[in-house]
Amino acid sequence: SLAEKEKTLEDEFGIPMTEDLKEALDDMCNLSDGILEYGINKGLEEGRLEGDRLRLEEDARGMYAEGLKPDVIAKIQKVAVDVIEGILGLQHTSC
Repeated sequence: SLAEKEKTLEDEFGIPMTEDLKEALDDMCNLSDGILEYGINKGLEEGRLEGDRLRLEEDARGMYAEGLKPDVIAKIQKVAVDVIEGILGLQHTSC
């Protein structure tokens, strides 16, 4: 907490708490909270995207194994055919 940080600065480091220093310390605490929240949200979003990617790959491979064609899988999954072909290793190379 902010009060604990103020006490630590005063007791352990001998830094007297002025109003300006309290305000700066409060700003730094708010900033660090914001950075932490941003990091958590970014990690959650990356996790969701990775989960979506893995689910798409698993679903596409399963549908292909059941005989569906890549263009049908792409339509069902709402992605481009080349994405499905890439997952299935069916992409064609051009000269």
